[in-house]
Amino acid sequence: MRSDRKPGIQIAWKTVTYRSVMLMIAAALAAIAFGTRLAFPEFTANTVKAADSLFTNLLERVAAPANSGKAGASTSQQAHITALDGTVRVKKASSNSWVRADYSVPLEKGDVIHRPMSASRPKSPSA
Repeated sequence: MRSDRKPGIQIAWKTVTYRSVMLMIAAALAAIAFGTRLAFPEFTANTVKAADSLFTNLLERVAAPANSGKAGASTSQQAHITALDGTVRVKKASSNSWVRADYSVPLEKGDVIHRPMSASRPKSPSA
């Protein structure tokens, strides 16, 4: 029996991609998390609640308005009219009367803006 192999040291290797390494690490972490959940359900539930609370507090601090002195302080938000076309009226949340809309009228939560239907329709040219 004749062999086609040459005498000496033969080296063989398999190429492993970073993606496959990361997928194996993710699969191992998922298996550990699943096993921990099955073995210690109350502990993992409390840990998830604590992590959720920590994440929520962190987001509230990061997303807090810059001008607020302390976290959780309520700030009033206002909007302003930037474009007017035709007759527009505003009924403030604290009032029962309609006022003519103007660029200087601040809009707050609960205000109602009204534009009559005739103002929104384009006028047809007379023949």
